Amino acid sequence: MRVAEERGLHGGRGGDVLVVGAGVAHRFTATGPDRLRMVRIHASPQIGQEFG
Repeated sequence: MRVAEERGLHGGRGGDVLVVGAGVAHRFTATGPDRLRMVRIHASPQIGQEFG
């Protein structure tokens, strides 16, 4: 996971929980051969996202 204002990557493995604060730009990237599967929980009624 990459978080705005940070240059490093935060790694996660199956079963991990990653938390990003409200209003912080971030993105997830699958780095291995397996398909990335995730559950996302958002407190906001509106979500802005881009795929690409």
